[in-house]
Amino acid sequence: MPKNKTWKIISWLIALFILALLLYFRLDLGIRRYFDIDEFAHLHWGYNLFLGQKPYADFFYLFPPFFLYPVAFIMSIFGRSAVTLIAARIFIFTVFAGICLFLYLLSSLLSGRYFALAVVAVFAFLPMPYDKMLEIRPDLPSLLMSMAGLYFFIRGREKRNPPLFFLAGLSFASSLALVPKSLFMLLPPVVILLKDFFSSKDDSKKMVCRNYLSFSGGLLLPAVVLGLIALSTGKVLLAFYSMTKLSAAGAKSLSKQFYMRPDLFFYPNDTYYGFSGYHAVYLTNLIIWIGGAVYSVWQFMSSFSQREEKQAVRSFLLSGVFLANLFAFVNFFPLKHAQYLIPSAPFAALFFTKLWFDIWRKVSKRLAGIAVLAGLIYICFLGFSMYRIKKNWTNGSSLNKLESILGRIPSKTPVFDLTGETVFFPDGYYFCCLPYGQYQETLLFDYPSIESYMDKKNTRYVHAGTPERLNVLPDIQRKYLEDNFSWSDFGLMVRK
Repeated sequence: MPKNKTWKIISWLIALFILALLLYFRLDLGIRRYFDIDEFAHLHWGYNLFLGQKPYADFFYLFPPFFLYPVAFIMSIFGRSAVTLIAARIFIFTVFAGICLFLYLLSSLLSGRYFALAVVAVFAFLPMPYDKMLEIRPDLPSLLMSMAGLYFFIRGREKRNPPLFFLAGLSFASSLALVPKSLFMLLPPVVILLKDFFSSKDDSKKMVCRNYLSFSGGLLLPAVVLGLIALSTGKVLLAFYSMTKLSAAGAKSLSKQFYMRPDLFFYPNDTYYGFSGYHAVYLTNLIIWIGGAVYSVWQFMSSFSQREEKQAVRSFLLSGVFLANLFAFVNFFPLKHAQYLIPSAPFAALFFTKLWFDIWRKVSKRLAGIAVLAGLIYICFLGFSMYRIKKNWTNGSSLNKLESILGRIPSKTPVFDLTGETVFFPDGYYFCCLPYGQYQETLLFDYPSIESYMDKKNTRYVHAGTPERLNVLPDIQRKYLEDNFSWSDFGLMVRK
C-alpha cells in the first residue's frame, strides 16, 4: 500500500468526491421521488397540529407526537402548498446527513478517519432500505437521536463526563419519543452501565453513580415533555393507550392478516433495487448485509477477549446495537416493513466495511488502499446506475393533483381523507389516512359514529383515491359513504 502523502491526499479526495455524489443522488431523489402513502399521513397529521388540533383527542393517532412538531413548523413557513412537501423531504435529507456525521464519528472510534469515511459512503449507497430513508417519517429522526446518544455515551464514559452522559440520555429518550421501536438501541448501553456499577470499586462508585444520575436525568426530560403533551390533550389515558397498547395490537392484527417474512426484501425487487433479477445492485446489497451481520457477530464475541478495555467496549456497543436491532426485526416486530431495517442499516455498512478493510490488510497491505478505493468507485457506479433508473419515478402527478384540489376546495372545508393525499384540510372525521377497518377489533375505546360526526362537521368531501380504498373501512362506514356520497374527479367523493 503506498504510504506517501500524495497517495493519502488523492485517496481522501476521491473518497470525498464519491460520498458527495452519493449524497447528491439521495437529495435529488428525495426531491423527485413519488410519495409513499405513509408520508401523506404524517404530513396531514402535522397539518392538524399546525391548525391547533390535539392528537388522540381531536384526531386518531397511534404514535408519540414529537415528529408532528417539525412537520408543523415546516408548514408554518411554507403554508398550504405542494412546495411544503418538498421542503419536508429536504428536512429528511438534512436528518440523513446528521446520521452520516454521527456514523462517521462512531466509525472513527473503531478504525480511524479514512475507514469512517468509507463506512459513510457505503451507508449512503446501501440499497436496502434506501427509499425508506428518503421518506417523511419519524424513523430517520429517531435514528439520528439514537446515533447521537450512542456517541455521547461512549465519549462520556471514556472521558468520565456527566454532561455527555446527560446528552446521551436525552438523545436516547428523544429517539424513543419519536419511535418506541428504537428501545433496542438502548439495551447495550444499559448493559455497560450495569457492568460498570457492579464491577466498580468503592472509590470509583461515586463517579459511576454520578454518570447514572446524569444519564437518567437526560432520559427523564423527554418523558416529562411527553407527559405534559398528553396532559394538554385532555385525554391522558387515551393518549398513552394509543401510543402503546393500541399501536401494538393494531400491528399484531395486521401481521396476522398480511404475513411478511423477515427476508422478504432481500429477494430481487426492482422497486427497491432499481433492477429486476440478480443485478449487481441487488447482489452487492446482499453481500453488505450478510457480510456485515456475520462480521458483527465475530466482533461482538471478540469484544469479550480484547485486552484493551476501551476498544472492547466500543466493539461491544456497536456490534451489540446492530445485533439487537436485527434480532428485534426478525423476532420481535410483528410487521416486517422495510423501514424497520433503518436502525440496522448504518451498522450493516460499518461492519461490512470493517470486514473489507480487515480482509485486504491481511491479504496484502500494499494493495489494501487500492482495493478499498476500487470498492468505493464500484459502489459509486452502482449508486449512479440505481439513481439513473429511480429518478424517473417522480412525484409530479401527486403534486399536480394536490394543487388542483387546493384550488378547488376552500381551505377551511373539512375533508375525510382515507389516504392523506389532500394534506391541507381539516379532518372531516375523527379517523384519517389509516386502514383502521382492517384492525377495528383492536379499537377498544369510544370513538364517534361517522354519520353524527360528519353531519356535525358538515363534511361534504371524502377523498379515497380509488373505490378499492373504501374496503379498508368498517363495513357500516363504507356503506354510509357509498349511500351518501358520489364519485367525482381527483379521487374525491362529494355529498349527494
